[in-house]
Amino acid sequence: AKQWELQAEGAEARLQEVHAAEVRRVPIEGLRLAHALGRTLAHFPFGGLTEEARAVGRGRSIPFRRSSSQLRSLRVFSAWGSLDRQVPQEGLGELQALVPQLEFHIFPT
Repeated sequence: AKQWELQAEGAEARLQEVHAAEVRRVPIEGLRLAHALGRTLAHFPFGGLTEEARAVGRGRSIPFRRSSSQLRSLRVFSAWGSLDRQVPQEGLGELQALVPQLEFHIFPT
């Protein structure tokens, strides 16, 4: 298995700090995370977001379809599973073309 490379000074300590914080959060969050994930899967429009992705790539603010929140020019990270049938890896090329600042990792799943 490929290991992540932590090159920045203090990155490993920061990773362990963040991991410890997440582990402490699990009992507090209870089923809230599972509930939020379920609602996202049920209601998020996983397709038809080409114009939104293009706007992110251009660094423009756009309104979300179901929220008044604004999306600002941010670093964009995407995690993909190599065998995911719901969101196939082949879509990564299209997303990269629309969002040049995209950083990604493909998990061998």
